[in-house]
Amino acid sequence: AIQTARPALQLDPENRAAAQLRRQLRSHTDLVSKVRATLAAEDWSATIKELSGELEGGSSSSSAPLPVHFAARLHAERGRSKLRLGDFEGCIADCNISASFDSRLAVALAVKAQALQKLERWDEAVSVLESLHAWKKDEDTFWKVEWAKFEVRRVRRPDYYTILGIPKQASQAQVKSAYRKLSVELHPDKQRRIKGVDETAALEKFKMLGEAFEILGTPAKREYYDKGYDAQGLRECLQVRKRFAGQAPCSQCGEDDFGKLGSDMKWYCNSCFKLSFQDSAGVQASSRKAGSTSPTP
Repeated sequence: AIQTARPALQLDPENRAAAQLRRQLRSHTDLVSKVRATLAAEDWSATIKELSGELEGGSSSSSAPLPVHFAARLHAERGRSKLRLGDFEGCIADCNISASFDSRLAVALAVKAQALQKLERWDEAVSVLESLHAWKKDEDTFWKVEWAKFEVRRVRRPDYYTILGIPKQASQAQVKSAYRKLSVELHPDKQRRIKGVDETAALEKFKMLGEAFEILGTPAKREYYDKGYDAQGLRECLQVRKRFAGQAPCSQCGEDDFGKLGSDMKWYCNSCFKLSFQDSAGVQASSRKAGSTSPTP
């Protein structure tokens, strides 16, 4: 734009509009250079100061209003700097102004979503990113939406360590010990004898105890839980891992659980494998032993 304005002034040096436009453009490019320098130095306060001066008209060499798209980008960049300084509400306010100027400025929506997550307004962050992905269907935006949904599930999952009353560094032996102790204490039959106890709540608490032990008592599931997955998410991850390893649902009961490949080249869960092979092998061995000790006719 500056290169276009220069020959216009050469053709008509007295053209005030062209001269004013060139001064305004020069002011904008100077601002961009200063802001880039403050960003490179990670001086977020200086960035906000430079941008605020231009947005509020204090440092502009022209009284002409800022171009709409340029103003939108300035607000978005100021919002990003406020995010880095921990001013999340100020960040959201700037991003809202930016979006009102330019609804297709992706950075404004992405930064706003980050601020909402910092404020633990998880559902709003998902909505903002979904609205962005509605028209910006690239891989980066897709994964931002998926990660936001993952965060919602992570923060709302039960705290199994608290349910079992153990620290996160607890060993598997400690997990089993805590479960055995609490399973006796919280068993519905025992709770039913206590006066004033809500049986429905007691049963639900006992179910949560069993779920906590199922997750933390299985090393593979506990690994994914510690990474932030909820019960549904970690089961999905384990299914993918098992598919990758060549495992499949049990050919007998259909359960998608850990198991083994049988001699008939079919996949069995551990329970069905024991029933189908180990128990039958034990019966055959007992029969052979009984036959060998029987008297010869």
